[in-house]
Amino acid sequence: MDADRASEGPLSLQGTLDLLAQTIVNALGFELAAINYVDSPNRVTVVSVAGPDEVREHLLGSTESLENWVRILDACTSWGRLRFLDHATRDEEPSMRWWVPDFEVQDGDDAWHPEDALFAPLHASDGQLLGVLSVDLPRDGRRPDQATRDALEGFGVSAALAIEHANLRAKAEQSEELFRYLASRDPVTGLGNRSVVLERLERTLATTRFRDRLTALLFIDLDGFKRVNDEHSHALGDQVLHALARRLEAAVETGDTVARWGGDEFIVLSHALDDHAAGVALAARIQDAVAEPLRVSGQSTGLTCSIGVVFIERREPSTVKELLRRADIAMYAAKREGRQRIFVFDEVLRNAAEREETVERLVRTATGRDRLVPLFQPIVSLADCRIVGFEVLLRLRDDEGQLMAPDEFLAIAGRTGDLVRMEPEAMRRAFAHAAAWGQLGFPLRVSVNVSVRQLDEIDEFERRVRSALAESGLMPSAVTFELTEHAFFDVSPKTLHGMSRLVDEGLSFSVDDFGTGFGSMTYLRAMPINEIKIDRSFIQHTPTERASSAIVRAHATLARELGVRCVAEGIETPEQHDFLLETGIEYGQGYLYERPLARESFSRLLQNGQALTFHRTPEPSSSR
Repeated sequence: MDADRASEGPLSLQGTLDLLAQTIVNALGFELAAINYVDSPNRVTVVSVAGPDEVREHLLGSTESLENWVRILDACTSWGRLRFLDHATRDEEPSMRWWVPDFEVQDGDDAWHPEDALFAPLHASDGQLLGVLSVDLPRDGRRPDQATRDALEGFGVSAALAIEHANLRAKAEQSEELFRYLASRDPVTGLGNRSVVLERLERTLATTRFRDRLTALLFIDLDGFKRVNDEHSHALGDQVLHALARRLEAAVETGDTVARWGGDEFIVLSHALDDHAAGVALAARIQDAVAEPLRVSGQSTGLTCSIGVVFIERREPSTVKELLRRADIAMYAAKREGRQRIFVFDEVLRNAAEREETVERLVRTATGRDRLVPLFQPIVSLADCRIVGFEVLLRLRDDEGQLMAPDEFLAIAGRTGDLVRMEPEAMRRAFAHAAAWGQLGFPLRVSVNVSVRQLDEIDEFERRVRSALAESGLMPSAVTFELTEHAFFDVSPKTLHGMSRLVDEGLSFSVDDFGTGFGSMTYLRAMPINEIKIDRSFIQHTPTERASSAIVRAHATLARELGVRCVAEGIETPEQHDFLLETGIEYGQGYLYERPLARESFSRLLQNGQALTFHRTPEPSSSR
């Protein structure tokens, strides 16, 4: 490493590498950590060592040929992103004994032997070898566990990023033009970043009237990419993004712009298209490129993407902000249609976008102007049709005073983050009403819908729940929080612990829309669930459809075996009621008994008697 560069400033590369090496020794318990740096085309120098002084003095500044290091790494066994020097490697390559100290052999199958060594190759974003992080025997004499290994991989990524950044910075200092170029690059993928997109869109709009051919803006969002980070690691996720970026570049034409917009979102700006069909064909080509199976660091993963397309034409001047908004709307439309879809922004989406803007405005002012209206739908005991509880269903009042259906605003409120603000207000009011009805002699269980975004802030959620309970005087045992089945897949360990604390205090959690997701058995076993609500899509076809009836019976049996409540949603006919009762399901709700009611109407319903009669000509049920 260049001596001048090694000593410059508190944030120098040398200082960063020394800090990383020292942290590995102090925090992870390794006896020795050394960072080897490729400082010339065929030379690797030990530039940072943490460990015993005599070893540090011996190793620091020593060199080895890059060729020899490559040979060592190739001979090692892969262990995630690390390389493992095992017994066989040492026996086959005696020359490698130079690195391994002469420590005493430890006892035990999982002991660290003196023949063992761990290496983390430090690669640049383009795959170039920048150096090697090597670690020695842990002080406890045992191989590192998974958490230690993950941490070591993370330190390796940090060292590689530090070296790559320093190398790039050195080049940028030699050229102001190169510096500006790097400022516009995404560090993970090497693609252009947002600034590149905005600058080129501005340029495109300025020259559109002079162009004879069509320009397309493609907004690309990977489907389910969060699963890659959750199931593997963020480091592997970054490698996947880097590999997909190369595929996107290969799928477009020369001169097209490919950029990373952020997270798992990409932008493609394609010029000189003959017609709209060519833009759609490009989007399909990109989808095919993304869908090809991908293998990174020994892990195989498959992804798809949803794409929104906007065509930039002379006859319709616009702004950069408006173009990006349209592309985003088209992409979300593709997501809603089942993902791995292509949607072109057209008149239908334009009208939908205008409606969405109106709904967003209403949502933003939902609590401040009392637009949020809670309705109450009875939950009955199927045996005698007595009201035992109620579900709180949110509605939004529009400018004309009409109540909007939940499908019109809940998804938008969730995307904008306003649902996290609306739900606590609905919960507070629901608890107060339930407590008031209880004081009148109607002890009812209240079911409140909760979004996973609210549970992400589990500490704040717990505080709000306890505050609402104390304010209303409602007993915790009267409360059930409903989450959709799909939401359970996004629950973090921290959230799970918070949910368990609430269950220990007497509250319940319910799986809404049960049976519509995947992996149900896994989360039923692992999470504090007290109730399942069978989705209306199965109830609608019972008892006439054999498959749906069998699914409902299976769910009822599962609930009994697990010892949890089972509620059937969307009951609309006496035949469905009789079938569910025969199946052994205890509770139900639906238009057969009563539609969602305003507070005053629900109060009158209770005062008229808690046993309900069937409505023989029910109206179709609505969703949450």
